[in-house]
This record gives sequence, C-alpha cells and structure tokens, in this order.
Amino acid sequence: MARPSSYEVVGPLAHSVLQELWIDHLILGVDALDVEAGASCFHEDEAAINAVMVQRARQVTVVTTSNKLGQRTFARICETSALDRLVTDNSIPPEVTDAFRAHGTTVDIV
Repeated sequence: MARPSSYEVVGPLAHSVLQELWIDHLILGVDALDVEAGASCFHEDEAAINAVMVQRARQVTVVTTSNKLGQRTFARICETSALDRLVTDNSIPPEVTDAFRAHGTTVDIV
C-alpha cells in the first residue's frame, strides 16, 4: 500500500521485499529522536517499514532537526543503540550531544 500523503510503500509486501535486501548505508528521517526512547514516527506502518530497514542496514544515519531531539512520538522505529550517526543542526544542546555520544552514536552538526 502506498501512503497518499508521502508515497511511502508500507504493509506486508513492502516488509517482504525489504527482508530480501542488503542495505549498506541507511539515511533515515524521523519525526522524533530521544536518547532513552530511540527513534520514532507518527505512523505505525511507517515505523514498521523503517524498523526493517534499520535491521537490514550495515550502517544507520539519522538526519533530523534539533527540535525533534528529546521527543518521542506514537510508534517506535528502533533503539538509540541501533544508530551509528546523527546529523542535525547547530541548535542541539551540548548535553544532548554528550548523551548520544555516550550511547555510541557519532554526532555531526551541520
């Protein structure tokens, strides 16, 4: 099924196809990212597909604006430990940067 608002493909067929793919580097956009709660989004179908992509990826980079950090939304994608890198803007508080780095996530500020 393709979500009309974003053209994302979700559902059992998308899940099955992704299970057969190898992903070297996943660049993932999220609706929220919290050190303790992990990455999340508003739609459970999207979260399920994103979770499969994270599982299939050798390296995971999350790209998000700093206002989404320290937040959580309805559906969890993955734990912070599954993330290799976070790319965000320069409004990230130093204590948040330190918390992600303490979990083993590289933080790149652009």
